[in-house]
Amino acid sequence: AMVLLIPRDGGVSFMMPASTFVNNSQGSFEVKGVSPGSYELTVSIDEGGRRHVTREPVDVADSDVTGLLVTVGPGITLSGRLRVEGSSSLDVQSLQVMLWPREEGIIIDMAPTSPKADGSFVFTGVGDGDYRLRVSELPPDCYLKSARLAGEDILADGLTVRHQQPCGTLDVVLSTAGGQVEGVVLHEQQPFSGATVVLGPDASDRNRSDLYKSTSTDQYGRFVLQGISPGDYKLFAWDKVESGAYQNADFLQRFEDRGKSVRVEEGSRLNEQLELIVTSEPQ
Repeated sequence: AMVLLIPRDGGVSFMMPASTFVNNSQGSFEVKGVSPGSYELTVSIDEGGRRHVTREPVDVADSDVTGLLVTVGPGITLSGRLRVEGSSSLDVQSLQVMLWPREEGIIIDMAPTSPKADGSFVFTGVGDGDYRLRVSELPPDCYLKSARLAGEDILADGLTVRHQQPCGTLDVVLSTAGGQVEGVVLHEQQPFSGATVVLGPDASDRNRSDLYKSTSTDQYGRFVLQGISPGDYKLFAWDKVESGAYQNADFLQRFEDRGKSVRVEEGSRLNEQLELIVTSEPQ
């Protein structure tokens, strides 16, 4: 078995995970030199071409953590069905449904699956852990409207798999009536080409990476964002920004008063004018 200890704090997700192997028949392991913090302990076993994975949250204070018991099994089978509201021409077989670790920075080890023509799909060997559901290869006007597991909403908080306990059936709904925001970015009253425009969700939803939208302005300073879930957002436009930095809540907080609040309804079309945020300017 391979053991990985990965920081759960998105702010330190760039750190290389501490790792070790189980080298004795008793299954014991030891990871040394661990700094205080919150971690995800991931244990994986490759057996005959099949990979078994389990994850456990671990909090480290100022003393050793001992006596952890980690159970690794073949995982569970999780089935579901995907439905589309709106256009009936969408080929669901062209989509990919994924289970993604809920904590940013955790290594993904689950292969995506494609629904059949009737929308049904199956995940096999789902190991212990906390996940979010994602759907990729969506058309521009489409968004993930709802996802329920055994009747419980899992869009906001995700789903938890523990110790081979049956989870129920996933019910996933897509809508082809996503909102759209377009507009222009200005700097010193002139259109600005190449700006990074980001639509970030309201502060209460900033842990949901699927709600963020980003694009760049064209030569006329114009931008278009499509397939937006209904809700409250803030629009930002930077001259320079590190890729993905805007999905960090602390980073957005620095520019909170420079963003423009917008409310997107299903199928709405908004036109907005934004002032460029020059990152070299003192904050």
